[in-house]
Amino acid sequence: MSKRKPAVELLKKEIEDVTVFLVGKGLVDDQNLVARRPGMNGYVALEANYWADAPRMQEKIPYSELYARLAESRAYDLKFLDGAFVQFRFLFRDADTLAKSELRFLPSPTLVTFQEDPELYLHDEPYGDVIDKRAVTVPLRFDYDDSEDVVKEVLHPVSHLTLGQYPNCRIAASAAITPYHFIEFVLRSFYRGKTTLPTDGLPAARAVMPQTITDGERALVHISLPCN
Repeated sequence: MSKRKPAVELLKKEIEDVTVFLVGKGLVDDQNLVARRPGMNGYVALEANYWADAPRMQEKIPYSELYARLAESRAYDLKFLDGAFVQFRFLFRDADTLAKSELRFLPSPTLVTFQEDPELYLHDEPYGDVIDKRAVTVPLRFDYDDSEDVVKEVLHPVSHLTLGQYPNCRIAASAAITPYHFIEFVLRSFYRGKTTLPTDGLPAARAVMPQTITDGERALVHISLPCN
């Protein structure tokens, strides 16, 4: 029986898998290379180079300004054709012990590309919901941080989902989300057609993360993710 690869390698491979899939589907037109590298405070980091200077979602600036700064500096791992950005970042205490992670979906606040040439996308079913004038831009992120000085049951779960730019929106998740499950969630939520799923052919998940949700958090509305 072959030995299981450490989590940092499994997650790196998931990022590579979903990137190749999305480029092959024609959904992504720009990307940055994610690599394993020495991180801050002795962590093992899985991230692209832009993270050292990337604007933070928690900054008190309008979302449109944040998006513009990210676009100017190419501070994203994946850029969808509609202008949406995806960011991945994982910090490990060692190759198999996750300490922190951030996975973000940052849609374009203006959809200028569609306004300039809407016919380019109107015939492309996965973008039907995105260009619907009733749609509202909602950035989201899944965060993981198990630091004792940060975690507070219900108020600040170890793993949680934040919607919009609400600083205290933290919806508990059962475990850290992986690149596979994050991209599957994004595709199913924002890029599906009426009768088609853009996840067809998406490479299988490689990593399963440990459960972190508490009984108190599980009793409330929460996000259920595959976990050990």
